[in-house]
Amino acid sequence: MKKINLILRLAAIMLAACFCFGCTSGGVSITTPDPNKPTPDPEKVKNLITGEQFSLSAGNVSKAYIDSLNSFSAKMLQELGSDWTGVASPLSVQLVLSLLANGLSDEAQQRELLSGICYDGELNELNVSAMAFINSLTSPKKDYSSKNAGIAKFTLANAVFTEDDREFNSEFVNNAYNYYGAELGNMDFSIAANAIDAINSWASEKTNGLIDQLISAIPDSTRSVLLNALYFNAEWSKPFTAYKGSLVFHGLNGDTMRTMLRSTGEYSYGKFADGEMLILPYSGNDYSMAIVLPSESRIPSESMAALMGKWDTCEMRQCSVTMPQLKLETNLDMLPILAKMGFEDLTSGNMSFDRILKDSDLITDMIIHGAALNVTEKGTEAGAATIAALNEAASEITDDPIEFICDRPYAMAIFNNETGAVIFVSVVNDLVS
Repeated sequence: MKKINLILRLAAIMLAACFCFGCTSGGVSITTPDPNKPTPDPEKVKNLITGEQFSLSAGNVSKAYIDSLNSFSAKMLQELGSDWTGVASPLSVQLVLSLLANGLSDEAQQRELLSGICYDGELNELNVSAMAFINSLTSPKKDYSSKNAGIAKFTLANAVFTEDDREFNSEFVNNAYNYYGAELGNMDFSIAANAIDAINSWASEKTNGLIDQLISAIPDSTRSVLLNALYFNAEWSKPFTAYKGSLVFHGLNGDTMRTMLRSTGEYSYGKFADGEMLILPYSGNDYSMAIVLPSESRIPSESMAALMGKWDTCEMRQCSVTMPQLKLETNLDMLPILAKMGFEDLTSGNMSFDRILKDSDLITDMIIHGAALNVTEKGTEAGAATIAALNEAASEITDDPIEFICDRPYAMAIFNNETGAVIFVSVVNDLVS
């Protein structure tokens, strides 16, 4: 089986210098390529990549970009269905769509795609904001060593792979690498089983095994694929206690006895017309989980969409929290969902990506998103991956202690405290015994 040949990484150009000094670039770890894997002509690589990767700091992340991420998250969440139970990372999907936008030369189609991801600026502004945002999440200042085991771990990876006999467009290569830290390389699509295995292996590696089968098939005419993967692992700042079978969860389709997690203490809490929201912090104070119990007239996805980004409007209160122990896995065909979100040309095959490969017009006929979420008394582990395959052709507070009991449908969002950006969303309408 031919495996992915990682190319076009700046490390491949200056490999000896980088690894003598153990360097990283803007929070994206650079690993030594497998010496047994053949690599393209180094001069060809050097001639394609210019500029410096990840030169901005976290302070350069614009509010407009964060607002667009959260607006896209709310928009996607509401299109998943009123009875949907699962987990997703709109951020993962949005980053793949941002990479796709760099493959368009038609300005009208480019504008349509940017509007679809809720971004009002120009493509170059989007790229610069994405670079700063990725850097803020994956900065080298984050120490994941054993001595800081309690710190939340977050990793992010992007990649673009094309057929062995195809050449990348140099402008696309520079944008994908310099702004999105993407791995760029070759993949053999002639034997579908081998390509599927290589893609799933990439996703599994980047998500610590949580997403081990992102796809089960790939179109025969695939010429290139764009990939994103996210991984999150964090302990609660205040651990919960697990009580097996101690409470009934009242789902849309019936009651279920569940292992419940309980904790009492001071938490950030708000009561709104759309529902109640509780913020659970993770150790290290980089990330938090927002849980929303909808009001009687709302469903969980509606309430979460309405309250998304209002994290700072909650106030510290003494709370008694009860929620189910969870293990969720989701695999979504994103094209029908994106069609409902307004991506008409993209999902109908009328959007021509002519700046990804040289002398090739590509369309996408497959976008798949997979996600997994494990919530226990100790903390949370989550992973997500997205692939696009391309071919040719106001808060009200009471004075009494608050009982926050998730024994009915509710929604969750994991967000970054520094930027307020949503990383994962989840809705629980029903649970299996």
